[in-house]
Amino acid sequence: MKSITTSTKDRFNRSYTIKPSGCWEWDLYKVTKGYGQFWNGTKMQLAHRYSYELANGRIDLTKQICHKCDNPCCVNPSHLFEGTHQDNTDDKLNKGRQPRGVLCVQAKLSEKDVINILHAAKQGVRQNALAKQYRVGTSAIHGIIHNKKWKHIPRL
Repeated sequence: MKSITTSTKDRFNRSYTIKPSGCWEWDLYKVTKGYGQFWNGTKMQLAHRYSYELANGRIDLTKQICHKCDNPCCVNPSHLFEGTHQDNTDDKLNKGRQPRGVLCVQAKLSEKDVINILHAAKQGVRQNALAKQYRVGTSAIHGIIHNKKWKHIPRL
């Protein structure tokens, strides 16, 4: 990021509204999923990254800036933390924001299918046969049987 001028910083600080929750909600242009975008004088940048950088200095380009408040348009640096993709995923899982089972867009199986797969596997049906029957990969069947996928389904 080039050196931050007072006018750029002032322009940034006029671009959000402070809410009772403590979130500083971005008022200007937002990209997909509600993240604010800001012209930093050189390029367009995600507003929460810019805010974090203003408060904390340069960001490691391999890191993500995550929201403690789960509000994508929030630019309050005290609501932001630097982390890896895995940190962000763990945060989402710990807060119960990760869709599971049939709520997951990519789901090809129903919960009933998973229960039937678990029962069939216990009866000795081979994983490749189950994969073929349910039209999924053997890795999906393996993940179900070894409690790596569909973990919310009680095991027999």
